[in-house]
Amino acid sequence: MNTKAAIQICSIAILCSFFLPLFHWHGFEMSGLNYMLSDHIPSYKYILLSIPFSALFLFWGAMDSKYLFSRKILSWMPLAGLIFISIARIIGGSSKNSFSENENSFYTIDLGFWLLLFFSSLLVLVKNEKKDYSKILMNRLDAVQVSDTTEA
Repeated sequence: MNTKAAIQICSIAILCSFFLPLFHWHGFEMSGLNYMLSDHIPSYKYILLSIPFSALFLFWGAMDSKYLFSRKILSWMPLAGLIFISIARIIGGSSKNSFSENENSFYTIDLGFWLLLFFSSLLVLVKNEKKDYSKILMNRLDAVQVSDTTEA
């Protein structure tokens, strides 16, 4: 599988996982969109917007190999956003808007979060295709030799 296809598959999987339930909050399953629209979540929730936007930018960038931002930065954004939200939820667990009464934030994590974490990690591991410069050079030399023989 080439790099473009792997990036496109991972970015679509990240985008789809964003709309699956990520967290439980007082008995409600909250997807990324619900989490963003909730009035009871602190303002750090807007960091989650980096996940679908970076996935969309990566998908469109992989289609024509022209990224709006650096591919490295875009591929790290979903993972960094998840880590930041996780740390913020653990630190803010004792506030009045805590996610559950049992105070253990791992009990409130749902399937969508784990899928986001998996595909974000996989996206970071996807490397650029290394160009084989010897083959490119040989193809150019062959093209020059063919053009020289046609002129003579």
